[in-house]
Amino acid sequence: MAIVQFPLVGGHFRPPAKAILAKAPVGLALVLVPEPTNAYDEKAVAVFTAEGALQGLSPEQRQAMGIEAMGFGYDEAALIAGYEQDGKGVWQVGYIAAKAPKGAAVQAAVKGGMLKLNDLLAGKLPATGTEARLAFLGDGSPLVMLDESKIAGHPAGEQADAESAEDAEFEDEFEDEDEFEDEVDK
Repeated sequence: MAIVQFPLVGGHFRPPAKAILAKAPVGLALVLVPEPTNAYDEKAVAVFTAEGALQGLSPEQRQAMGIEAMGFGYDEAALIAGYEQDGKGVWQVGYIAAKAPKGAAVQAAVKGGMLKLNDLLAGKLPATGTEARLAFLGDGSPLVMLDESKIAGHPAGEQADAESAEDAEFEDEFEDEDEFEDEVDK
């Protein structure tokens, strides 16, 4: 299974996304949702925490995230509960970057195989959302990790089994956090 990485941007416009991203663990479950009606970019892909992702954190992680969120006017309970998005308690944490941001760490990651344009995802993700995972560059910049087979029209996607089997395979790939971090470092 090939993993592609995209920079995650815009979190500073969506409190408490900064608090979530400051304390979230590598591998936090995310959902990508295309926004073809976005006034600024019809190819925009919004990034949300997956339903239940924050509730599934350890008590220590939730407490640290809650303390960080106090600076944005949220307490731990409100942060973990999320807000209603189509009936699901989630937070929007940003967008897939339209282009690679400037910076040495990002440029190094791009040379290492990071895809950098939301054009690659335009029209290729289901409107209902696509599972992804959170990762970070060495400088702390957030990334979205996506299984290439989730991108419609990609050869890996055409060869994949049913979506439920793909989801199970993606989660089974990284049974522990060390394996996931090793994949991020590649």
